[in-house]
Amino acid sequence: MGCLMTTRDREQTRTRILDAASQEFARVGFAGARIDEVARIAEVNKRMIYHYFQSKTGLYAAVLNSRLARQEPQSESTTVVDALDDGFDPQVLRLMTWEALTGKTDDIVAEPNRTLIWRRLLSAVIREQETGTLRTDLDPRQLTLAILAIRMFPRIFSQYSKMILAEDPHAGDFAAGLDEFFKRLLGALRPGVNETEHKPRIRLKPTSTASI
Repeated sequence: MGCLMTTRDREQTRTRILDAASQEFARVGFAGARIDEVARIAEVNKRMIYHYFQSKTGLYAAVLNSRLARQEPQSESTTVVDALDDGFDPQVLRLMTWEALTGKTDDIVAEPNRTLIWRRLLSAVIREQETGTLRTDLDPRQLTLAILAIRMFPRIFSQYSKMILAEDPHAGDFAAGLDEFFKRLLGALRPGVNETEHKPRIRLKPTSTASI
């Protein structure tokens, strides 16, 4: 029983550290975050954090991987809407916004889990192009990037959302309105008489998670 309690205590301590670190990284970004502050919020000794995560970078990677894992779907997405139905974790968006300010694109933290997200969407885009529900004259990679931008921008830049739409971007009906607009926009991308037909240039292996 003592061993089980010890294991449970370790898991609870690790969870408290991750929750505290998530708050701190989201508040001030990776560069501004302080391990001392994470330890204070989690109510643990700073040495305990290094014991579990080895470094500040290791802690940041664990935070991202933990939160991204919560968005992992239970089944393969069959449509673009399905691929985005899990929504976006506001905390993850804040972390990635802080990252974007650095301008760095090498040594991407938690890249495998991030890759799963955009590959899932890209797979859905290609699938809908192949089945004739999305236009094929649009590059699937660029369309995937555009979809992510449309979905993320109003949530990250809430000031612009408020100014342009004159609505509270934190209200529930605001998100519902964005979802409805997005579905109508996808409908406008269905095959039409003026498109230039060509097959998507990308093929994905269903079981592969490597970068294309």
